[in-house]
Amino acid sequence: VLHGGRKLCGVLAEARHQQGRADVFLGIGVNLTSSAVLPPEVAAIATSVAEAGAVPPTRETLLAALSGAVERRAMQAEVDVPGLVADWRVRLITLGRHVRLHTPSGDVEGEAIDVAPDGELVLRFPDGTERAFAAGDAVTTRNA
Repeated sequence: VLHGGRKLCGVLAEARHQQGRADVFLGIGVNLTSSAVLPPEVAAIATSVAEAGAVPPTRETLLAALSGAVERRAMQAEVDVPGLVADWRVRLITLGRHVRLHTPSGDVEGEAIDVAPDGELVLRFPDGTERAFAAGDAVTTRNA
């Protein structure tokens, strides 16, 4: 999540599909305090809750809030996948932006235009073709 063009927090997700079941593993990072302790190249693109002008919560409070939010979304994924995808689409800041997507088979670049019903990110390429991607790290490079 960006605040003032700088990264405040992020989520990494990986899914493993086996026997009709999906296990999802999440890595969630939130910068609570100063980014001054980071290497200069990271500090230039990072910010924190404190630097954004808010009082950082305790780690315990943050963990409780994150746990509750993840639990609600996990329950929603079991009963309302279309609603979950729609909620994600509304919050996805990369839509409408040019992104570079680092995929297992190599980098691709295009405009992030949608989220498919199964949660894949849909990119439009300069030649007008579109393709959905299930895996990759998106790095926003410029506004579309």
